[in-house]
Amino acid sequence: MGNLIYTVDCTIPAGTPIANPAVFDLLVDNRSVSKIIVRIPPGPHGEVGFQVWYGEGQAFPYALDSWIIADNTNIEIQPDLEMTSGDWKLKAYNTGDYSHTLYVEMYVAYETPSLTSTTSSKAVAISPV
Repeated sequence: MGNLIYTVDCTIPAGTPIANPAVFDLLVDNRSVSKIIVRIPPGPHGEVGFQVWYGEGQAFPYALDSWIIADNTNIEIQPDLEMTSGDWKLKAYNTGDYSHTLYVEMYVAYETPSLTSTTSSKAVAISPV
């Protein structure tokens, strides 16, 4: 079992209010998400906040109606439940004068396919390294 990594660049326009945040789809098929990393480059200086949603509910941060506010860091989130619908979203505001981009990586479970080769009556399973 390995991981696929889905990436989404979320550019939040300047002046996006908390009451009407920008919404970005983080669709990952119907696979189990093992980890989410949100990279926040230097620059927002406390003017950008984000939430990660699953379906119709806020998943992170855990405290409802709160926001993750960071600058020049990576935030790693590890879901503690099996969430497999693929319906993930990032909601973000930006009260500053410049657009800012958050870079999201979604790590999802991936079954490594086996290739089967038959030689005489023996089957040999070959898995990629």
